[in-house]
Amino acid sequence: MNVTIESSGKNVQVLERAAHALDVIAGSDQPLASNEIAKATGLNASSLHRLLWTLNDLGFLEHREDGTWHLGLRFLEYSNRVMKALPVRAAAADIMRSLFEKTGLAVHLSMRAGDSIIYVNHVCRADTGVRFSRQIGALAPLHCSSGGKLFLSAFTPDELAGYITRTGLKARTEKSIATRERLVIGPKTTKNSNTASAASGLRSVTKPDASLRPSR
Repeated sequence: MNVTIESSGKNVQVLERAAHALDVIAGSDQPLASNEIAKATGLNASSLHRLLWTLNDLGFLEHREDGTWHLGLRFLEYSNRVMKALPVRAAAADIMRSLFEKTGLAVHLSMRAGDSIIYVNHVCRADTGVRFSRQIGALAPLHCSSGGKLFLSAFTPDELAGYITRTGLKARTEKSIATRERLVIGPKTTKNSNTASAASGLRSVTKPDASLRPSR
């Protein structure tokens, strides 16, 4: 998840660079070499070297014997704390279990995170593969998931225009919405029926639950 911070000094600039490097490493399916990180971030070798080893010492990165880098275990520690701090997970647990028992289908709980949707819990069969079960913590653009389309259905015309400008409606599969016309029509249907198509070869049904909204 990319983060933009308004620089107010050298310390903030270091945080921006660290966040950028972490984004690059987290976005790769494989550990990355220092030169690959440097190319992706635009940082010079000397500055990047100091930054990576500092993040390593703090537990945010781990340096492998082959010279590559991947995220450190501190993120796993943080992720567990974040999940425990989400009241919606506890509030939705019984509903998700009941729905799974009645349908036999995987049930996912998601939240909006900027221009993406993030999966925060799921209930599924133990033998369910990754293809059918969204990994907790996985992100997907709003226009590329049934749950995300539900969030888009509540956007105002100006908010929708802003989303299109920021994301460019990049497609993830041949079934992804990739044009303004389809996005404008699709979410309206989603809002009325609370259903939407999912990724290629799969279909899903998405339903908002007002009872899980935080009280004001």
